[in-house]
Amino acid sequence: MKLRTQILLLVSIPLLALGAITYVIGSQRITAIMTDTIEKGLISTTIAVRDTISSGREGDFRLDENGDMWKGDSLNISQSAEVVDDIKEETGMEVTIFFGDTRYMTSVKDDKGERAIGTKASDKVIEIVLTGGNDYFAQRVDVAGEEFFAYYLPIYNGDSNTPVGMVFTGISQEKAEASINNILYSLLGIILISVVLFVAVAWLISNGIIKGVKAGVGAIEEVANGNLTVNIDTKAMKRKDEVGEMLTAIAKLKEELVRLIGQIADKSGQVHREAEVLSKKAESASEMMAQVEKATSDIAAGAGSQAEETQEATENIVLMGSMVEETNREVGSLADNSSQIKESGDAATDTLQELNDINHKVTEAIGIIYQQTNTTNESAMKIKEATSLITSIAEETNLLSLNATIEAARAGEQGRGFAVVAAQIQKLAEQSDESARQIETIISDLIHDSQEAVTTMNEIKEIMKEQNIKVTRTDDNFDEVKAGISQSMLSIKAIADQTKKLDEARVKVIDGVQNLTAIAQENAASTEETSASVMEVGSIVENIAASAGGLEKIADELKESIGTFRL
Repeated sequence: MKLRTQILLLVSIPLLALGAITYVIGSQRITAIMTDTIEKGLISTTIAVRDTISSGREGDFRLDENGDMWKGDSLNISQSAEVVDDIKEETGMEVTIFFGDTRYMTSVKDDKGERAIGTKASDKVIEIVLTGGNDYFAQRVDVAGEEFFAYYLPIYNGDSNTPVGMVFTGISQEKAEASINNILYSLLGIILISVVLFVAVAWLISNGIIKGVKAGVGAIEEVANGNLTVNIDTKAMKRKDEVGEMLTAIAKLKEELVRLIGQIADKSGQVHREAEVLSKKAESASEMMAQVEKATSDIAAGAGSQAEETQEATENIVLMGSMVEETNREVGSLADNSSQIKESGDAATDTLQELNDINHKVTEAIGIIYQQTNTTNESAMKIKEATSLITSIAEETNLLSLNATIEAARAGEQGRGFAVVAAQIQKLAEQSDESARQIETIISDLIHDSQEAVTTMNEIKEIMKEQNIKVTRTDDNFDEVKAGISQSMLSIKAIADQTKKLDEARVKVIDGVQNLTAIAQENAASTEETSASVMEVGSIVENIAASAGGLEKIADELKESIGTFRL
């Protein structure tokens, strides 16, 4: 059912109901008032007739020998037809004068045009008026075959309390009802004309409402089709009713959609660009991590070699101790053994130098990893900020779509197209929000892993720093050993005197070598941990690259979705 029909029905049905109720109540009231008016008129006329035949005339009402009714000796009522005829002409009422229960003068005529003289009153009238001495008003009283509004008034002789006759006045029931019906017809006509006028006014008002609603529906359909350049009738928007408010709300919604879709388009472009940058950085980081992984593998191999060489140095030092213990017994072979000791010392020095170089390389590699990890962490924070912005925009869009849905619900059937647009916008907002939250979760995991990697790198740097100090200390110890060996070769004769000192130096060297062994083992373990961390960081970087690709795809889909709107 169309809105105009609904409005007209909403106006016409109550008006018709009110008119019907007014007519029913009015007809009852008018009938009652007219009946009361007729009764009062009959009473007045009846009293006037009684006074006319009684006033100024002495004597009683009587019948003479000819059967005529007299009032005293001055008025022959039976021969006074002109009296009742004049009263009928002036008042329109029929008049009858009874003596007893018989009509002796009347203006009522039968079908033949003869006066209904000599006819009797009804038993009920006789009982109420003549027997009871009461006035009597009745409707539909049959007089000479015609129904009347009738009023009977008893007449008396002198001081007697017994009625000797009655005076009757009446109005034709048909004529009285015709007058009442004319009034009722006039009332009905007034009601119908009022209903028609009100319906016409409602029709004019509904035209204005329908015009505004159609303008709103047309604008909503254009927006639903993606046309946000549609113009809304400013004159209709200035209406001071709900239609004007609806059109104003639609205009505001259109402006807000233009603004939001523009912002979404800009932000999707920024996300796309940031995703490309992140993807490139992730690829670069992946390549660097591959290099770091290779370097870490080399470090691990060097650490293993360092442990083996340290073990060999330990064995040599133990052998050197045995040789020192045998020095007193084999001084003669000291020169040959000193040469072998010098060669072993040189080898140990070279090993320490290699270990020092490896440590420097490990430190540099760790610095690079530390820098790349910080860069990755900063990029992840930027992505998180962009994701938060997308989430905020999606939530704002979702709120606006909810308001649009409420406005559409208020508009009823006419707002269905608007509700479809609001639902589509809400769906896009929810998809954007869900994607942004997935990205935010991934980035939060990345930031957490990156921070753990930074912490691990700091710990490795401290370990390498301590290792370098110990390697330097070991190198100094080996310098002392080399000095001792040189002194032994130059002062072979003083070997016996220096044997005791050499034995003390041997103890120190053994302690240093044992420390070096422990450091080498710790270095190997740290190197393995570093390798595992590097592999984990590489996996995270690959996940970042995949997430960046997904983010770029989402930005493209979002841009394609809002591309249906013409701004």
